Amino acid sequence: MSQKNLKVDANNDQRRLDNYLRYKFPNLPKSKIYSMIRKGEVRINSKRCKAQTKISLGDEIRLPP
Repeated sequence: MSQKNLKVDANNDQRRLDNYLRYKFPNLPKSKIYSMIRKGEVRINSKRCKAQTKISLGDEIRLPP
């Protein structure tokens, strides 16, 4: 599996990162999402982020493979 890059659209503007990832990947356990964020594997515009970070229109979210 290769890394995934997601682009934030207008429907998800100002949503928290953790809620956005739970919305996009409903089959992925919540604990796995939080673990990836804490380890710094999830990046917004190439920067580390926290679960409560608000995403904005046009942000690029990178997920590990």
